[in-house]
Amino acid sequence: MELALERQCGPEDICPPIHKRPEQVLTGEEGYVARNYRGRFLPRMRSDMILKQLGRDLRDLKLGRRYWDHMSAFEVRARIGEAVFGNYFKFCFERNPWDRMVSSFFWQRSRIRNCPQDFESYIRNWRARENYELYTFNNKVIVDFVGRYENLDRDWPYALSKTGIAHPLELGRAKSNWRPKDSSYREYYNAETRDIVAKRYAATIDLLGYTF
Repeated sequence: MELALERQCGPEDICPPIHKRPEQVLTGEEGYVARNYRGRFLPRMRSDMILKQLGRDLRDLKLGRRYWDHMSAFEVRARIGEAVFGNYFKFCFERNPWDRMVSSFFWQRSRIRNCPQDFESYIRNWRARENYELYTFNNKVIVDFVGRYENLDRDWPYALSKTGIAHPLELGRAKSNWRPKDSSYREYYNAETRDIVAKRYAATIDLLGYTF
């Protein structure tokens, strides 16, 4: 989505880098132009994660980085201002947590040296970032639309239409070659690992009604 939307942006729009280092760029991501993401900002603490937010803001202030990819809606609102945030249509996409963790396992295993190499150990010992905190604040959704990865063919065009983009934007597959194509996510779980994911991502599951 970042790749597709960046091509619609002008020279004054904000497009943060999608990787920290040039050698991390994947096939399909070439041509992305990061711009207008540096600058200072006034830190704003989250009452539900004060220390974590303070650490992130201090890091970004040191780097002179005002915007970055995968930042939360709360951080965008704090840094861009209430008025601008309120005038935009804000959307994000969520994914069934059980399915997401399978994809996360194959992605992390291929990229991170100390990542567990078997799925059960990964679920037990490795915690992927909770997407729920990216689009909520104090357990309230603060974006206008939460699309579903499972309904991408329907929800992506809808989100685009709300932004004023009437023509279809094709989505790339830059991160799609790591996970085996011929298996269901359910095949990777046993009763214990299924319940670990259910408890860990209960907020997402409750909000969107996901089931195993």
